[in-house]
Amino acid sequence: MISVVVPFYNAAEHLPRALECLETLDDVEILLINDGSTDASPEIAENWGNGRVIHQEHSGIAAARDRGIREATGEWIWFVDSDDTFDPCILERLSAASDGVDLVVCRAHHYDSRGRIRVMEGVADEIVVEDLKEAIFDGTVRGYVWNKLFRAEVLKRAIDRADRRQRLSSLEDLMLLLDALPEIRKTRLIPFIGYHYRERSGSAIHSDPQRLENTSICAETLAKLGAPSSFRVWFEAVPGIATTAHARVPDARKLQLPLLKYLTPPALLQTWSSGHRREAVHGAVMAVTVPIGVYSPLYRARHAMEKLLVRTKC
Repeated sequence: MISVVVPFYNAAEHLPRALECLETLDDVEILLINDGSTDASPEIAENWGNGRVIHQEHSGIAAARDRGIREATGEWIWFVDSDDTFDPCILERLSAASDGVDLVVCRAHHYDSRGRIRVMEGVADEIVVEDLKEAIFDGTVRGYVWNKLFRAEVLKRAIDRADRRQRLSSLEDLMLLLDALPEIRKTRLIPFIGYHYRERSGSAIHSDPQRLENTSICAETLAKLGAPSSFRVWFEAVPGIATTAHARVPDARKLQLPLLKYLTPPALLQTWSSGHRREAVHGAVMAVTVPIGVYSPLYRARHAMEKLLVRTKC
């Protein structure tokens, strides 16, 4: 049996749609973890009647997921975010690929806050990976948990290493995956696009002031596992600098300058060679423009021009 863990917090606007999707699943255990919501979402969950609702004080999504892991009775565990949707066949496809492995990963559609869609994570052809950390280093596998089917015993052992993850306000899913690494022997990646992730303007990726610090904690953890210098380019430095510009963070340059130490010519060349060519080029531009204080205004000008072009096409 598969246990489906759905943590939620003040999700009254989106939870009904998620529950509607969950109704398409057969022979599963559904655990709805209310992380201290103050809106109508607990009542919505209780009135639904098709799952087990567990209430706890507001402790953050990492603690809510951990609670779901502890309460799960299935052999496998799958996570769903309360504001996302998925293909009705996702569990059938993930389960069919689970023989002989501890983790199954599918691909997902990413809908950004401007309505753009892209395919994220995964492979074009099915493969079995024996060293998961190498797939994380090169970006083939990312930290998201909602496109992954975990063997339950793997996660139950992993949450014993939860202390550092509990304090992260974002990227806590990547830390869960890293905590599970020692328990995962084999991983199967399938090309099926089964999950639909929606990035909203109020999500942590946009609004969390600790995002840079959390990213640094994850990057340091992976560096200790042997991540190459290219990893910090595409995972930490490039998105970190771009995010401060996009969010119009006050004194953004003070936050950007420390990240430049990762944008060395050898690291950028390695990033290019590893397939992250867009990040390599972006990083090279940052290495030149951040020191002289023009990166943020150039970034915002380009962003404004893109929005204008979209309106013109409409």
